[in-house]
Amino acid sequence: MSESQHPEVLAIQMILERRCLGEMLKAGLREEHFSMLNAKEAFSFLIDYSKEAGQEGSVPSTHWFQKKHIWYSPGVIPDAMTPVSLTKEIIDLSLQREAAGVAAELSIKPYKSLEDLELAIGKMRTVLDGHKQQVSVTAGESVDLVRQWYKEGKEKGITGLPYPWDALNTKTRGMHPGDYVILYGRPKQGKTSVCIEILAHVLTKLQPNQHVLFVSYEMTRTRLMNRLACKMAKLRYDHFNEGKLTEAEEQMLELALADLETQQLKYNRGIHFMGPAIETTRSRSKRTKGCSVLDIEQKVEEVNPVLVIADGILHASDTRTKKRARGWDVMSNISSDIKLMALTYKVPTIVVHQANREGEKEVNIDSQRDIGYSDAWGQDTDLSLKITRIRPKRGTTDPPQTLIQTKGTREFQMLGFTITGKFFDDTTFVEEIVDEKKLIELLRRAQPDVLDEASVKTAEKFAKDNLGAQSELNASTAIANKQRDGRQE
Repeated sequence: MSESQHPEVLAIQMILERRCLGEMLKAGLREEHFSMLNAKEAFSFLIDYSKEAGQEGSVPSTHWFQKKHIWYSPGVIPDAMTPVSLTKEIIDLSLQREAAGVAAELSIKPYKSLEDLELAIGKMRTVLDGHKQQVSVTAGESVDLVRQWYKEGKEKGITGLPYPWDALNTKTRGMHPGDYVILYGRPKQGKTSVCIEILAHVLTKLQPNQHVLFVSYEMTRTRLMNRLACKMAKLRYDHFNEGKLTEAEEQMLELALADLETQQLKYNRGIHFMGPAIETTRSRSKRTKGCSVLDIEQKVEEVNPVLVIADGILHASDTRTKKRARGWDVMSNISSDIKLMALTYKVPTIVVHQANREGEKEVNIDSQRDIGYSDAWGQDTDLSLKITRIRPKRGTTDPPQTLIQTKGTREFQMLGFTITGKFFDDTTFVEEIVDEKKLIELLRRAQPDVLDEASVKTAEKFAKDNLGAQSELNASTAIANKQRDGRQE
């Protein structure tokens, strides 16, 4: 092929002779699609020229252009070639060229690990995304969406997958395609338990051939199934764990397990588990080192779930940096990728994450500063739910409660609500919190952080071993006062 017949040179010629720059830009042609340096510089020049004051989108004459670009030698444009067809040819060639580059990069490696392949797939996806033409739609074409949304809300109330609690469903209308929700809290506050509560409730609403994808980074399949079975059978988890179920309760457990089997075998609906914490039949040496959002996306394509839940998301690996770390850059990448996954695959996605210690400095009502490790989690998500165990009032026999604060809401205003804190046999709705004073009072009765309790015990032991009983008392009192002052600031 002579240079004058190269598609990129023909594109320059077509723009000059047919004045079709706008048409080719509209078809998706961009500077990065050019491989010939001269043609790329010429295309960039033509775009800049068309933007100059007084040009109004025009391009220079062929004669004037040729004086500035002496390399240019026009050829013969085939009769059947159009601006759109030529643009498509250049974009396809660019895609092939970049994909071949990724494949060549991979081929020179003497040994190819799963991580190498995953990185290559990630690069390929980036290449594909860069060659997709972005489309737009007008507001006039979108008015029926408003009518449909209002009509469905008026007729059905809940239009997405329902949460277990009516107060939250009233505000959200359920979980909808593309929703990105984060459950977070300090250790041992009941985050996974709330997650199991949502999972069990959604299971009762599934239609045949519908599935939930549950990604576990922390809890094994055995422990997840134990909790889910107790929730569905409404059994006390401590009695189950200690082997102290009554004969009637054992029958209830068997019925719940049989129902899970029947739903899968007869109706092809239920849960797909994946993740580093899920036991597999593969040997330990063959297990992957991490589980990235790309891994989750691949399983989403396979399973086509109606809901994705990822427990312990801070342990995910970052496809872009190949790191499993808790730096802001890695966390931001993971959060951004999850948001894009939820939107691309139109699947509501819930992640379970940690809270930092920001909440110890003040009674945190509506801020998301206490989400662990990165601001990106609060910025990307559509709804943040903070989970806090609440101790009963002194001198009462009230059962423990769990507070669920609704933060970062885009579509509604709500302080939060409480549920009975008897996981897994009783997590019924107690009340919606409508008064900030009530919320503050509850937060001041928050269950002590297990990490704080550990630090107190460590300080007391050090004082006792090294400084004597009086110093032990002084150290314990000082730490307790510091915690109390921090909660009251």
